[in-house]
Amino acid sequence: MCGRLFNESAATNPVASDGKVRKTTTPSKSPPGDIISLRPPIAGTVQGTLGQAKVLNPLPGRLIHAFAVKYRMGNFVPYLVLHKIEVKDGVSKVSPLTYPVNKPIDKEIDEYGTRIAYDPQFSPDGRYVLFKFGESMSFNGGYRLYVLDTATNSTKLVSEKYLSYAFVSWSPDSNYIAFVEGGDAEGGIFALSSYIGPLSLFVCNWRTGKEYMVTGNDTIRGPFFWRKPHTLLYGVLSEKGQKELMEHEDASSANENGQKDKGGKAQLGAIKTVKLEPRPDVYEYSIEKRSSKLLFHDGYRPVASPDGKRIAFFGSEHPEKPFPLRDGWQDHPEGASLSVAQADGTKRIAIDQEGDNYPFVCWLPDNQHLLTVEQTQDTPNAQAEVNIWDINTRRFQRVALLKAKDYKALPRSIIEPQFLGLGLHGSDTLYVFVTECTGADPKSGYLMDKGSLQIIDLGTGKITTVAETTSDSGVDWYDDSVPVSISTSTAKPQANVLPPPG
Repeated sequence: MCGRLFNESAATNPVASDGKVRKTTTPSKSPPGDIISLRPPIAGTVQGTLGQAKVLNPLPGRLIHAFAVKYRMGNFVPYLVLHKIEVKDGVSKVSPLTYPVNKPIDKEIDEYGTRIAYDPQFSPDGRYVLFKFGESMSFNGGYRLYVLDTATNSTKLVSEKYLSYAFVSWSPDSNYIAFVEGGDAEGGIFALSSYIGPLSLFVCNWRTGKEYMVTGNDTIRGPFFWRKPHTLLYGVLSEKGQKELMEHEDASSANENGQKDKGGKAQLGAIKTVKLEPRPDVYEYSIEKRSSKLLFHDGYRPVASPDGKRIAFFGSEHPEKPFPLRDGWQDHPEGASLSVAQADGTKRIAIDQEGDNYPFVCWLPDNQHLLTVEQTQDTPNAQAEVNIWDINTRRFQRVALLKAKDYKALPRSIIEPQFLGLGLHGSDTLYVFVTECTGADPKSGYLMDKGSLQIIDLGTGKITTVAETTSDSGVDWYDDSVPVSISTSTAKPQANVLPPPG
């Protein structure tokens, strides 16, 4: 997926009634007939080896991946491929089903026919696949969400909305989907100086199409996590806090630009008069109550423990003396600490101060350890560390070092990390999808990449490559050897999967 996203030029910029300029790149309502369908699946693969997944070490489970045949002049041909892998008595069987995408031709919103199906994502119960259809190569191009029922091979449109922001999330019971309307693919709210916000967080019952707006805020960011089957966690900076931060940045900018008094000294008064630094807050939204509740202050990107009693998040190491928020803090921690607190914010502890990028974070089933995947070395010779943190001792144990090599140094989007954590399966196995850019396709001119689905044994650190893909448009894995379970606030803690790190 390297180099898949790019910024596009603005077209017409209409002015809203409040005077703000908003860029429109996709229609707000569905044009008649702009609905895709999946053709009956074909047993086996199509297009030869192009875009296919190669299973190297069969494990019982299912691999879903998207790919598209890309032509230099457009008119892309997209597919979804579901690989069912069975292992019995040491003998493996791989059964692929290929779903050709039947897409409408609409010159107004898809002039060159480059919309494709991409970013498939299994539901927690494994039956359904959520995927996007739209402009995968554009930051500002829109997509819509669809659900494939793998038992009936039927497809359903989730919402009439056209979206851009990349992160979407299943509820633990596979009934609801969280998504954001507004902004660009990374959650940015400006395109060529035009305001394209606000970001509006929704939860949707995909079966009925019933949608609930959670909040509208320019600082909403995913991934989104659920504390209970129907309770969504999120962190935002209030509108008042955003205004104070902008005023503070303006004052700082004016000072840096050399405003001086008659004696030639910089005027610092404007900065000194600013109150305590504004901080983002952690909320939970209940679908049953259709309302949000403040959990605690000074927290961002919350992740609930399996028993729902604790929340991991990013915030100030010392809340009474919060670190200053810097430009881009929504996407880069800039010194925020990975922290843990009770769900009401009490018993707060800081575990590790973060640097350039927010790491992938998930809890282990014992509710006592956190697992992180953090890139420590950039392209072309990239590396990422897999660490387990004991939240009681605040010490970590390095489990594995992942590596990836690109044919040259290339910029990557923060929403498409080179090492993408797909989640923990069972109590002792982590799945990560790793991408490597291999060069440009001489026929199409597009960048090619190699993807590898890797599993990490958390007990031994052994890394095994389950499958490899070529120029895919998104991959996900569902482990059929692990019973389906729904994390709730009443779930019983399980035994430690590892001894406390030494």
